[in-house]
Amino acid sequence: MGWVEGARKLKANGVLARANSDHEIGNGIYTVNARKGAAGVQVRRRGKSVFHSPGLTAVTVADTWGSWGGDSEQKASLCLSEVIHRWKVADVRVAEQGPERAALWVLLRGGNSSLELMFRLARGRAAVDVQARVLWNDDLARLKLVMPVGGKTTCCEVPGGLITRGEVGEMPGGRWVRVRGGKASFGFASNALYNFDLTDGTLRATVARASRYAKTSNPLPDPAQGNRQPPPWHPVVDRGELNFSFVLADGDADLGRLACELEQPPVAAIVPAHPGRLPRAGSLSALKPGNVRILALKPAENGIGWILRLQETAGKKARVEWQWLGRKVEIGELTPFQLATFRVEPAAKGFKVTRTDIVEREKDNSSFGPRVRRPGRAGRLQQEHSSL
Repeated sequence: MGWVEGARKLKANGVLARANSDHEIGNGIYTVNARKGAAGVQVRRRGKSVFHSPGLTAVTVADTWGSWGGDSEQKASLCLSEVIHRWKVADVRVAEQGPERAALWVLLRGGNSSLELMFRLARGRAAVDVQARVLWNDDLARLKLVMPVGGKTTCCEVPGGLITRGEVGEMPGGRWVRVRGGKASFGFASNALYNFDLTDGTLRATVARASRYAKTSNPLPDPAQGNRQPPPWHPVVDRGELNFSFVLADGDADLGRLACELEQPPVAAIVPAHPGRLPRAGSLSALKPGNVRILALKPAENGIGWILRLQETAGKKARVEWQWLGRKVEIGELTPFQLATFRVEPAAKGFKVTRTDIVEREKDNSSFGPRVRRPGRAGRLQQEHSSL
């Protein structure tokens, strides 16, 4: 970006992002509305409510199970639903008026804690971006972000794949989660929240815990055994200020990409203008389709070409195309969730692409690893080892 003195004012195309009132913003796709004293924040997509009553909100639930939850997987430790505080909107202010982006700042309070949510709507963007700051000051409790979407199943990212679950209580997840209920679907992506539960059609994401440090299971007090709660001077985890970001979107959106945008945002560098061999604008590298990600890009160990390691992340076949130094390289096809390594080296016309294993040995295209035949169990171990 650069300043041009006296430049003509540009006209923005399409529906602009703007503040509709002192408590509502919209961009023609999404509308975010909050009122002081309300139980939650209302979000609408093309005029239809994304959340059931009371809207996006937060609750504090009892969590007395220590750092590692229930030692014996007690049912109560897997479904934390004893509500201590139901949070309410304490303040609402418009932070940005538009036209490229509008922002609504919402403050929620519950118990001894508070949660600031900065909702941002950008022109033409089919997602709600939220920046959150928590001031957490509660004990033996857990803060949950509550999203009543009427869902029946969740699908979320796990290492190396995806998993679908129903109402099973507390469940770990990756950077994003998709909820489906009937024909409707809802998507949530975050850069810091990795524990969810689906209860009575409501998706809840754990934001913070107030368990005692290094404590094992600590059930609620039993009058017959006396009060087993730890002394109040024992410190708790997650105390103080916590910051995170999340995105609300339609369930059919590219949630993996939205999560990557949160975890790996563009980095802007301020540099003075100077001459150079490259043009003012351009791309060093680009990968298609969006369900494939680069795990490694490095010079080959033999000094010829580069090593490109890819992973398919959405559970579907992908025909991979790589733009490298302004030239298109056809990599090939990946099967669902496949992790594969390729050698890319200059050729007379473009680039030569060869599939390799992780130690950069060329591979037979008909199998994942080199063909090594050995009799018996030792032979099977040898073959498995050679394919790593």
